[in-house]
Amino acid sequence: MEKDKVKSGDVFLAHNKYMHPPKEKFHLCINERMYFLINTKPHTFNSLITPDDCSFLTHDSYINCGIIRCEPIKEFKIIKKEQLSQAALRRLIEKIEIVPTLTPIQIKEVITDLKKCLI
Repeated sequence: MEKDKVKSGDVFLAHNKYMHPPKEKFHLCINERMYFLINTKPHTFNSLITPDDCSFLTHDSYINCGIIRCEPIKEFKIIKKEQLSQAALRRLIEKIEIVPTLTPIQIKEVITDLKKCLI
């Protein structure tokens, strides 16, 4: 799979060497150098996504939108990817607007990039 095909709003499964320990993990691409991790358990600042929002999820999951991860996505070994549903993107954008752990600059960048995915 071509790594440069991953774009804003894509959920992708990839081996993440930056995790401790490194492992396969679901991520949400914000742009070519930023992403959120997707977890099976909720954190303080998260946005719920379901298998209806992304078909290869097998259960409800949570986008951890309280922490932006910054590693070049082109370095990931992408296993599979899919665009997150429009409804989930809208919910996430609403959540991002009020996340106190992100700076105003980060909030603006994330919302700008994710809004490009909306129809």
